Amino acid sequence: MSYQSHLLDDHKEKKSLLSRLAKLAFILCAMFLVFITILANMGGSSDMLKGGLEGFVSTSFGGNPSKVGKLNRISFFPKMGVNAEDIHVYSSERNLFPIVKIGKIKASMGFWNVVFSNSKISELYVEDVKAIKGVLGKDEFTLDRLFIDHDHKAKQAMLRGHGRLGVHPWELYVKLKVFGSENNYSYAVDENAKINFDIADIHISARTVRHYGEFFEISDIGVETEHGNVYGNIEISSLEKGLVKLKG
Repeated sequence: MSYQSHLLDDHKEKKSLLSRLAKLAFILCAMFLVFITILANMGGSSDMLKGGLEGFVSTSFGGNPSKVGKLNRISFFPKMGVNAEDIHVYSSERNLFPIVKIGKIKASMGFWNVVFSNSKISELYVEDVKAIKGVLGKDEFTLDRLFIDHDHKAKQAMLRGHGRLGVHPWELYVKLKVFGSENNYSYAVDENAKINFDIADIHISARTVRHYGEFFEISDIGVETEHGNVYGNIEISSLEKGLVKLKG
């Protein structure tokens, strides 16, 4: 075979390889588009999705049975989120008195933020939460409202919440970082943001929690009361199952 024929054969092989790669790329893109289209159309408020949400709520509360009164929508793409009302958690199937009630919840994250474990959230609004004594402490706990307060003009956002613990009012506020633009904002807690929590006449503040595997660090903790102030840091680490080390 001549030198020229070798060149022709090599050229044909390269062309054939490029053609196969192009076809493969086309097939993968088509499959990806079909997958995204399916996700975008999977959302809604069907009985199956409602049952799935009830199962998730039940698991979140240690297996206690739950009931969702109204599911407005569950979405999967471009944002994964839930919009539901009148969620009740019961101590057992026979006990029809709820131990936890959630009046309304709207929460969502961008699909790709979920896929890549990015902590940015797109929406968070929780209203009228009540937990009877013994569920979240010895006193009754109420959350009137938890929401993202975004000042568009100042380009600043805060996570705010308020309610009562027993007879004492409480308030939470944390500064958030803002990402994106109009109609497509997302939010995240800055690593160095200060968490502020007021209850009765006590003010508690701390820097955000740093998490490294089984290790947690809460820095710059301050507890201020009319009787005196306490400051410090806390480190929490897991030694083995059921055993936790606390250092401060």
